[in-house]
Amino acid sequence: MDVLETRDSIRVFVDLRGREISTSSIAAKVANRRLYLYDRSKNVIVKVIELPSNVEPKSIQTRESNRTISITLTKNTGRST
Repeated sequence: MDVLETRDSIRVFVDLRGREISTSSIAAKVANRRLYLYDRSKNVIVKVIELPSNVEPKSIQTRESNRTISITLTKNTGRST
């Protein structure tokens, strides 16, 4: 897993190779500077990631390539999420 921070956004890369998880069933949610990845088909949390900054919860953009999920989040200009 890698977390990259820019001035305006945070990008998270999660490698799911070797896990019995369908990338199409992965969902992402943000709460309290944490990114939660969960498997919708099994209704379980797969990973919890501490974020370096507050982000806009509705700004989540996900992409998948070769069983690696890329998540882009826009930083929050307010005080908290």
